[in-house]
Amino acid sequence: MVLQLTVPEVQRTRRILCTKKTTKLLEPYISECHTTVQYPNDKLSKVRPLLEHLRSKFKEIPMTEYLCVDEQMVPFKGNSSMKQYIPKKPHKRGYKIFVLADDMGMVYDFMPYVGKIEPVNNPIVPDLKPSANSVLHLAESIPPFKNHKLYFDNWFTSLPLIDHLASRGIWCSGTLQQNRLQSLTFKSDKQLQAYGRGSHDEWETVYEDGNKITALKWFDNKAVHLVSTFATSFPFDKCTRFDRKIKERVEVARPFIVKDYNTHMGGVDLHDQLMAYYRMAFRSRKYYQRLIFHMIDMTVVNSWLLYRREANHLEVPKRKQMSLCEFKLKLADSLLLSGKSRGKKRPSSNVTNAAYITKKKNWESN
Repeated sequence: MVLQLTVPEVQRTRRILCTKKTTKLLEPYISECHTTVQYPNDKLSKVRPLLEHLRSKFKEIPMTEYLCVDEQMVPFKGNSSMKQYIPKKPHKRGYKIFVLADDMGMVYDFMPYVGKIEPVNNPIVPDLKPSANSVLHLAESIPPFKNHKLYFDNWFTSLPLIDHLASRGIWCSGTLQQNRLQSLTFKSDKQLQAYGRGSHDEWETVYEDGNKITALKWFDNKAVHLVSTFATSFPFDKCTRFDRKIKERVEVARPFIVKDYNTHMGGVDLHDQLMAYYRMAFRSRKYYQRLIFHMIDMTVVNSWLLYRREANHLEVPKRKQMSLCEFKLKLADSLLLSGKSRGKKRPSSNVTNAAYITKKKNWESN
């Protein structure tokens, strides 16, 4: 039996984290935000000190080998010039944030979208298209020549981008739009379909900086294009797909570059999923407050993932590790106790812990 996490205590936790005490803890970072002297012409000037503080703290977390860049939406339906509409996202309207995360969901850097993506303020970094510039901004926090592998989807990917990152020792892999590979002639969709599901066409080219780039077209339900500076089609493996004609699952040949991309690309979506479980219940007409509490949710999830990483390193059994629900409950209780004196007082029962322990015992007995 799975422990039911949507308990009344969780709803209480969401309210606790949105109280005046939480806002008071953020005053050192928001008090400067009422002036735009430090950040002139910045649409996020009211929360910029908080964002920069969190970015500096996230960058201190040791990076793993596999990283990915993707978009994240902050749910918001109010009036704001920064609000975006992305129909394929679970939350279609809100603020857009470009996020650098690993395949386990740990966030290392982020960059809110404010309407224009400027080039990186670094003379050795080229000025590419806005979508590629967003990756270059986040890649500034990746140490060069440390064998990191970076994944992104077809909105970001371009040959000049992965060629430049390869020259810095950052190996890349991603899907690509066909119109960005005009110099390569792949087999048509009809030809690959005639060969059968799982067929592919592969090219290898050398770009301007002398880096080898593998480009591959793989036909599954439809054709998909991928490029990589470290992965090729070999070794092949098998994946199962549902065949509508015979109405049963069949095995399809899958190149390594496809398997590798699918394995390590979903870190930002995983972080979104963890945040959505216990997102803070909060409403406000002030546009920047939604961003503030979204950053708190992101920090809590990052803290829990860091706790899980250390627990696994110390070989703590997973059944003894705190779940995200338990972690957030303890964090909420700690915020309630912050600033209170610890003098001799009449002991009082902890209602939240008592209710949770009772529910856990009932779950274990079942």
